[in-house]
Amino acid sequence: MNVDKNRERCRLNELNQAKLRRVAFCVDVEIAPMPKYIDEDTPGKSSTEKSEKLKANEKSEGLALKEPKAIEEQKEQLAGVKATGETLPKEPETEGSVKASDRKENINPDPAKEPKPEKEMTRKKEKKKRSEAERKAKKEQKRKEALEKGVIPMEIHLDSDSSTEEQSTPARPAGRRPKSTTNPGRIYRRCCQLRETDILTKITAQLPKTTEGCPDGIVEKLDLTGYYLSLPDLVTLGDFLAVVPIRDVCLENCGLTDEGVRVVLAGLLAARKPSQKYRRSTTVSADLVSQGGVVERLVLKNNKIGVDGWKHICLFIHMCRSIKWLDLSGLHLPAVAEPAKTPTNHHIHLGHHANGHTTSVPIGDTISTLLSKCLADRLAGPELELLNLGGTGLTSSQLESVMDGLLKSGVSRVGLSHNNLDAVGVQHVANFLRNARCEGIDLGGNDLKDHLETIAGAIDDDGALWAFGLANCNLNSASLCKLFPKLCKLPNFKFFDLSHNRALFEAEPSAVSLLRR
Repeated sequence: MNVDKNRERCRLNELNQAKLRRVAFCVDVEIAPMPKYIDEDTPGKSSTEKSEKLKANEKSEGLALKEPKAIEEQKEQLAGVKATGETLPKEPETEGSVKASDRKENINPDPAKEPKPEKEMTRKKEKKKRSEAERKAKKEQKRKEALEKGVIPMEIHLDSDSSTEEQSTPARPAGRRPKSTTNPGRIYRRCCQLRETDILTKITAQLPKTTEGCPDGIVEKLDLTGYYLSLPDLVTLGDFLAVVPIRDVCLENCGLTDEGVRVVLAGLLAARKPSQKYRRSTTVSADLVSQGGVVERLVLKNNKIGVDGWKHICLFIHMCRSIKWLDLSGLHLPAVAEPAKTPTNHHIHLGHHANGHTTSVPIGDTISTLLSKCLADRLAGPELELLNLGGTGLTSSQLESVMDGLLKSGVSRVGLSHNNLDAVGVQHVANFLRNARCEGIDLGGNDLKDHLETIAGAIDDDGALWAFGLANCNLNSASLCKLFPKLCKLPNFKFFDLSHNRALFEAEPSAVSLLRR
């Protein structure tokens, strides 16, 4: 009865969409209701008027204790006025206190008591005022620091100019609704308070004070390269990423685990643009609401993850619509074999598998096949531009499966460095160069001394290739002679990396003359 038919769902049965699903929540950084006992009818009263009223009430109570008979007579007189309906002239508020003081002076005269000099009184008053002003200034400074750190929540109204504007009224007037703050640092501090985790200055130092100046209200970049994050910190970061949209997130060498990857990707997948309305609209159909996150560039390089982590990444690639650059280099595919048992069925003839035969399937092959399906069946279609799989330990069969998915997804830039490519793997790369619209490829760290002719034969003379990486590939001048004639014909070629190939200039003949030509 409560199923949204227009919500995008995972098309692959091998993946569980609930792993990256988040429950809707709100970070209450803008909510600060005032106590109910504050008089809302007179919001314009200042603190001095309230203090004077309080002092007058205290004086009247003290006078009632000292002179009960006079108060009783006054009450009887008022009761008689109420009964007859007569009106009495209003007495000044200080009349009773003045009479009491005069009476006290007449009864107990103190001849030894002399009035203090006026200069001494003025000095004391000035000192008292000065100390009062300093105390108020310190209190205000502490309040501002608490607001900045997120210790106390801030109230922001719809008619305010900015999120950092201070509100002069102590209570929120009726009919006004608070709006979301545009201070990412404040939101992150509040997420840390709700999760009871430490506030990381590495994150707060990179966040702008407001997103009003950012394009489309999206924070440009969050770089946490080399900064270790524990699981509680990652959970808090996932909450923050779900609330504040960020275009570029770098989590290289941050100690990510399978669960850490899950909470971060779930937060990125749940993020929406600030202009997006969260309430159900009666004019716009639900299937037109943008889904699939906001992040465009994500770096998960050099982290140790397992099978579950790779499955979360595959699900993110399949579901995320905004991602364009994804760096997975250094994430080694698991090499341990996974036992796969064929179910026994006595009514169907299964040949030699009918007795429940147990086979061993490498987990890396399963992950590579799953990654290929996720790339080919992305909900966003051919929107992924760059995928870096350098140093992932791909075998030839796994590379073939991944390349098939890359061809179907339309990826134009691929990183395959440090994967120990052999002759079979080079054939798969050549097939990709021949059939895809490849703009850039990185093959550094692979021994391609005897395989450049195969790669050169797959490059189209009028192709779109403009970047080629061959760093540390054990090249010599003879191998370059087979490649350079193809590269010279490319109309858009701009970037060529030949670093860490010592044999080009140490051996004879040298490649200097070839590079000159």
